[in-house]
Amino acid sequence: MSLEDDLSSFEPLVYTEILSSYLLDRFKERVEIQRGLQDPTTQTTPPLKLNVEIVCKCEYIFKEIFYTYSNNVGVTWDVERCGDRIGKRPSGLNEKTEAAIAKEYPPISYPGMTTVQTKPLTVVDMNNKIILWYLPKILSPKRRGIMWESTKHLDALLCNNYLTGSQGKGWRINHTLFRSPSSCEVHPGFLNLSPAWFHQGHQSRTDSLHVSASLQAGSRTPSVNAWLRDFYQSSALMSAILRVIHLKLYDAGRLALTRLMLEDEEVWDVLKVWPSVYSVMSVISNRLTPPHWGTQSQASWYDLLATVGLYPDAVMELPGLGLRLSYMSGRLWGLLGYSFVTVCPPMMVIEFATSTI
Repeated sequence: MSLEDDLSSFEPLVYTEILSSYLLDRFKERVEIQRGLQDPTTQTTPPLKLNVEIVCKCEYIFKEIFYTYSNNVGVTWDVERCGDRIGKRPSGLNEKTEAAIAKEYPPISYPGMTTVQTKPLTVVDMNNKIILWYLPKILSPKRRGIMWESTKHLDALLCNNYLTGSQGKGWRINHTLFRSPSSCEVHPGFLNLSPAWFHQGHQSRTDSLHVSASLQAGSRTPSVNAWLRDFYQSSALMSAILRVIHLKLYDAGRLALTRLMLEDEEVWDVLKVWPSVYSVMSVISNRLTPPHWGTQSQASWYDLLATVGLYPDAVMELPGLGLRLSYMSGRLWGLLGYSFVTVCPPMMVIEFATSTI
């Protein structure tokens, strides 16, 4: 079966379910073999509905996740208590507040942790809960190229948001944090895409969910459709990775979107071409991200970040964890909610996040 057949024969979330089920089964088998509970000569047969290329990719991915799972460092505190203590207020920029938080929830103090980390690792809290996945090799050069080329379809939309964003407030659209457009292959900008999310300032249980403007049927451009088409399999792979590292969040996201299909015709129109169990994808193009807490998330949710494009060496700073991680193209992170301050250099980043739907 060809890749085109893979993508056209199933509704998006059905394809994602088939792909992620296989990846999860292979990961579980690897764990059982490691524990001596399964014969290493037996393994799950790949679904006939997946082509050889994607099956081979799954083989590589589950091995990378397993290696990363086995290589961890720890903090001395409870991540959920940290989230409760922090609340929604810290900006990441108030030195007095950050010093108080660091004293109560100190960063990792292992020897060598202040150097730039380039190998896969996980960070666990005092209860062995994984609060960070760092997967620097999980995206192959071919996959990075596909993600990069597909993101170029959004250039005009990023440009438009960059220009209109100059009229707003907040660091996410502050032009001083973006690279000069003349030095970028894809225009600097910030773009959110979602089949169902709340309008800003309207996030109560009684407020309605809406399709983000660029995905609405009346305003969806050919370039956005091209991005949805070309990014399809990459998005499904990100969801499959989520299913392995956070099964409950995967299940919750899939259930929420499945229910929305039945309740809202406009949402269903988008979900016909939306293979992710995440309800939001953000494209952050050539923008420096200053110190900040992810206060729109939850301490038990992973956001996934993937870097794409051609960039010189760069470093992600996680001062709350005492870590500095290589931020080259092709890196992937799973970050738990608002558990630590993050600082990111100006690159092209695709962020997969869960809206509170």
